[in-house]
Amino acid sequence: LEPQREEEAEASGETAPEESDAVSDEDDEPSAVAEGPVEITAESMEYGLETRRLAYYDNVVMSQSGRRMTCQDAVATLREGGGMETMNCVGQARIEDNVAGRTVSGDEALYRVAASEMTFRGNPVVMTGEDGERIEGATLVYDLSTGAARVERATGPAPAPAGIDHGPDTEDDGEGDG
Repeated sequence: LEPQREEEAEASGETAPEESDAVSDEDDEPSAVAEGPVEITAESMEYGLETRRLAYYDNVVMSQSGRRMTCQDAVATLREGGGMETMNCVGQARIEDNVAGRTVSGDEALYRVAASEMTFRGNPVVMTGEDGERIEGATLVYDLSTGAARVERATGPAPAPAGIDHGPDTEDDGEGDG
């Protein structure tokens, strides 16, 4: 069966998180990521029954638990028993994470549901925070459960670790205070 594309119709759907997604491996507490259903809207969609893939076209918006992901087009791969396994977003991929107070944007993003992480790629990928922080790089892996990010080929100032004040002169000649 070939998937068929509906033109000129708004497509939307909700998927409830799998029970295994709603519980953290570490402490059996509910994860901030998997609370509530995922709602996805787009101008059109196609579903491949045999491939277990949903393709969303034009103005894709995915919302769940204080987070909003947007992109031009997306393909979701579904698990055998139901629920989403991955979503690959292309064209102006962006997440507004109101839980962690951060926004990440890039050319494309891959959301791995079980890992609760998104890998953004772009030229550049940009992450901004409520406190004005801004980090850019070629690739950024964003952990939705903690708000932590790992950046490859990063540019921009990195915040100093808490409790360390380097002051205006951060050079250290290795000879102490002399």
